[in-house]
Amino acid sequence: MIERISAAYPQAFNQKLLHEFSSESKDYKIVVVAGDPALHRKDRRYIQIFLNNRRINEFSLVQAVEYGYAEFLPGGNYPVAFIFITIDPSLLDFNIHPAKKEVRFRNLPELHRSFVAAIKNYLSTFEYNYSKSIKLGLHWWA
Repeated sequence: MIERISAAYPQAFNQKLLHEFSSESKDYKIVVVAGDPALHRKDRRYIQIFLNNRRINEFSLVQAVEYGYAEFLPGGNYPVAFIFITIDPSLLDFNIHPAKKEVRFRNLPELHRSFVAAIKNYLSTFEYNYSKSIKLGLHWWA
């Protein structure tokens, strides 16, 4: 997945700062390609959610990604994270938006908690200091 994302955005960020991990339950599987905390932006452009191979707009899941990174990034900075969810279609309703870019989940609170937990677990491996990263020029603003 990291290679595919890097190929889709060749000039956007260093592939070495991306990491892949997954989480699953009986109803869904989540694969996350997330950036190091040092890889962040001033907008949410690279927080992207894909559901059963379709990109969707789901603010609560974007918010879950932000919550997961909250201890590592100060306000106004957003992570780079691509989330790929595979879920049983019977737990979804795509008929709320004509272009099928929005979806209603039957288990959204559980999915939200899983996102936050998976991201916090991933970030627990980092010792990151935002102020130090600015001094060392490690932040990414583009």
